[in-house]
Amino acid sequence: MNFNEYRPLALRTAKRGVTLRDDFEHAALGFSTESGEAKTVIKRVVIYNKPLTEDMRLHALEELADTGWYVPLAMLAHHIDELDPVPAEELMEVFTPVSNDLKQCGLFLAALCGAIAMAATIPDEDYGTRSHRDEIRGVLTAIVFVLDHMATLLDSSGDEMRANNIAKLRLRFPDAYSDAAAEARADKGGLDATQS
Repeated sequence: MNFNEYRPLALRTAKRGVTLRDDFEHAALGFSTESGEAKTVIKRVVIYNKPLTEDMRLHALEELADTGWYVPLAMLAHHIDELDPVPAEELMEVFTPVSNDLKQCGLFLAALCGAIAMAATIPDEDYGTRSHRDEIRGVLTAIVFVLDHMATLLDSSGDEMRANNIAKLRLRFPDAYSDAAAEARADKGGLDATQS
């Protein structure tokens, strides 16, 4: 499932804020938490020398997909209709040397998510300006690119990762987002978040 197909399906399950800034702050927090869960798996493999089991690989892919879910919400919060075709050349110069190292990709993703968090803290008068929106578009483009690349390093693809994410969300939210469905976690057999 390519990103353009994914975007409206992901937004179907968004819990919207009162303002677009609320939505962007939600996305900024989500990038941090979900990518952190994926990076925990990576840390266990590359720092603690744990073998990458199939369960760990699938968990990392699920969390990377959950990270990517926040891209459409951040786009919505800034009236961004489409991402750039490829990340900026300067960004690719930094990313290319580390692109085959899962640990370095995880660190790169952390930096990108941090840039979104910083962008969420700007003063109200600067929020949503053209330059701010263009900066956000560039970072979101890079996030999708890096997530897709990390999926490849984990023997999957961005398209497959997004399709699996939508399949999970259809189970969890058959109609649309609801707090009750979020807590029920039907896709996890009804387990609460501390047990899954």
